Amino acid sequence: MPGAAHQITGGLLTMVTPFTLLGGAVTCLLFLNHGALFVALKTTDELSQRALRMSRRLAPAATAVTAAWALWAQLVYSDSALSWIPLAIAAAGLIGSLLMGRSGGEGRAFALHFVGIAFAVVFIFAAMAPNVMRSSVDPAYSLTIQQAASTDTTLLIMTVAAAVFVPGVLAYTVWSYKVFASRISVRASTPIRADCTHAGARLRPAEAHFGY
Repeated sequence: MPGAAHQITGGLLTMVTPFTLLGGAVTCLLFLNHGALFVALKTTDELSQRALRMSRRLAPAATAVTAAWALWAQLVYSDSALSWIPLAIAAAGLIGSLLMGRSGGEGRAFALHFVGIAFAVVFIFAAMAPNVMRSSVDPAYSLTIQQAASTDTTLLIMTVAAAVFVPGVLAYTVWSYKVFASRISVRASTPIRADCTHAGARLRPAEAHFGY
């Protein structure tokens, strides 16, 4: 990104590097594992156990790939020593989630996995600070937080809008989580269908198929 205009040089393929591909693998594996833990947490019986077994297979790979990518980012692309702090917390969360998942505590595993993902995001911003986009041409051409920020008027409008609407968003989010707090049972959600093969129609439950 050379010059004061911060024009991007190169094409699409210049953004495809071993580091970015590994970052894509991190995102894919982390959220596959997070989804499996969520399904294990929100369902019962065999479906919950299948999701938990899937998480146990994904967690080691997700943790290892994330560790490799994060250390690469910290050692090669970061000049900040403070970014080691969220990196260490993210690592502790992912490792703790892996251990909790193996012991059958899907609730604790999901919570620790959430902590790992959250602090991985904090690590990314801490490692890049004070830039929001690094220049591959010259560090002097990097886009900083101050340069990327909106004008004072825009920030004021957005602050007022956030103060008005965010409490409502938080309220209905909490309400929706409360409504859907209980686990889902495959038996309870099995639909009923009519079997009209005989003159006297009788009702029997339809077969429900779940899988990955």
